[in-house]
Amino acid sequence: MAEREERVAEATRQRNQLHQLLLHRDPESAAHLPSLRSQAGLAALESDTAMAVDPLRQQRAAAVRRGAPRLRLVVAQAQALASDIRYRAAPRFAALTTLCGISLLTVGALAAILGPGSRFGTAAPLAAFAGVAPLETSSAGCPGRATRHVSAVICYGIGCVIEDSTVTTWSPIA
Repeated sequence: MAEREERVAEATRQRNQLHQLLLHRDPESAAHLPSLRSQAGLAALESDTAMAVDPLRQQRAAAVRRGAPRLRLVVAQAQALASDIRYRAAPRFAALTTLCGISLLTVGALAAILGPGSRFGTAAPLAAFAGVAPLETSSAGCPGRATRHVSAVICYGIGCVIEDSTVTTWSPIA
C-alpha cells in the first residue's frame, strides 16, 4: 500500500512540475491542453512541438517532452499496484464493498493498516483502535454513554467481517 501511495505522490509531483513548465513556456497554450490526468493530456505532452524562438522556452519545451514519459511510467506503476491490491482484496473482503463509498482499494488499505485478523478478537477492540468505541459520559453522578460517530459504520462493517469465522485468517496486503 505504501508503495502505491509513493507512486501516486510522485505522479502528482510530476504533473505539478510539468504544469509549471507549461505555464512558464506559454500560459495561453497551457490552458488549452487536456487534463494531465488523462491519456490525451499525456499524449499531448509527448508530442508537444510548440516552436519557441527564445532558448529558455526551447529548454522548457524539451523538459516537458522529457517529463511526459516519466509521468506515464509512474502513473502506470500506480495503476498496476492498485490492480494488484484490488485482486488480493477481492476474495476476502468483497462483502465490505457493499458499504457506500468502500471500494476494494479502500478495503485493501484498511487490511494493510489493521494487520492480521487475529489482532482484534471482536469488534470492540477494533472500535477502540479506530477511535469509535462508546465513551463514558458521566455528569453530576448520572452515568451515561455517548457514541463517537466518525467512521462508526465502517468500523461496524469491518467488525462483522472479523467476527465471521471464514475471515479470521486473512493476511495484510502490503
